[in-house]
Amino acid sequence: MILINNYLRMNPDKKGDKMKNLMLSLLIVLLSAMFAGCAATYKAPEMTPLKIEETVNGSKVKLFVAAKKVLINEGFAIKYSDENTGTISTSPKTVKLDNTMANCGTTAGVPALSSLKISGKIALDLVTDTNKVSITASVYGDDVRRNADVTCISTGTLEKDLIQKMQDRLGR
Repeated sequence: MILINNYLRMNPDKKGDKMKNLMLSLLIVLLSAMFAGCAATYKAPEMTPLKIEETVNGSKVKLFVAAKKVLINEGFAIKYSDENTGTISTSPKTVKLDNTMANCGTTAGVPALSSLKISGKIALDLVTDTNKVSITASVYGDDVRRNADVTCISTGTLEKDLIQKMQDRLGR
């Protein structure tokens, strides 16, 4: 609209052609609304959160100790841990999310992690048992530009990587 007003001020003889100006204004408004609608069309992922379970040779206590060490080495803060139940929960850790780590839905058909500016946090719930580890990741996304929450679901890559690091630690 500002462009049209500037154009009309610079070209006063064009003011008589009100129909053209009205059509041009209408076209600009419609195009603006269409592009704004596309940018705001967010669709949350349709997958369900994963619980990654792996067989890992080791006693419950050894797996528990290895898990805590790996989590701390990876920068996770332990919020809760109970050696008797083999349970560990972490506080959310700020991470740079990418499409291999999480599915955060789509915006106008394009993966949201590619099209939006999303900051991410991951919190983990882990259970160790004799010869078994299970990890569930809670992924929190925030669209920084719109200051809006984005639903994200882990793809399991981080969990599998952590379990591999636990196996490596036990093999030492």
